Amino acid sequence: MRGRWLKRGGLLLAAIILLYGFSPEVYAEDEKEVAETVIPVYHSFTETETEVGDTAYAIQKGAYLSSGGLKLTDKGNGKVGIYGDTTVYQICDKLYLDIYLERSSNGRNFYSYLSWEYTASNAGSLAKSFTKSVPKGYYYRLRGYHAAKEGGVKESTSTTTSGLYID
Repeated sequence: MRGRWLKRGGLLLAAIILLYGFSPEVYAEDEKEVAETVIPVYHSFTETETEVGDTAYAIQKGAYLSSGGLKLTDKGNGKVGIYGDTTVYQICDKLYLDIYLERSSNGRNFYSYLSWEYTASNAGSLAKSFTKSVPKGYYYRLRGYHAAKEGGVKESTSTTTSGLYID
């Protein structure tokens, strides 16, 4: 009886080794481990009756990421202009720009409403500008993620505008 269990255990162990020992591991370029550093920045905020913005500038020159910015503009009739950019000191393997449009009924508690994610390969900057129709009677703001990847290094920062009431 004991011999049968050892034999079955040996067969099970051999099957596991065959399954996992000879399985090819395939990794996409973006799935490789990359050391991400959130760089120190100072923010330059703009706020008027029709426009809010936030630009994050690197405090000390990093290896790659220079700045990231967002701007939200009231274009009237329930339309908003959305602008975002990521800039670097030199051409990088990949740039990232994620833009999140958030909405609030009271101007304090914002929640995710729409989002867009952009990338550019072998680029020195990445900028997007577009207009979107939104329901009137709410506050809107933008949040952004800006990053640059070169080799095994990824530098990033984030931005957030103040709220803009759209009526």
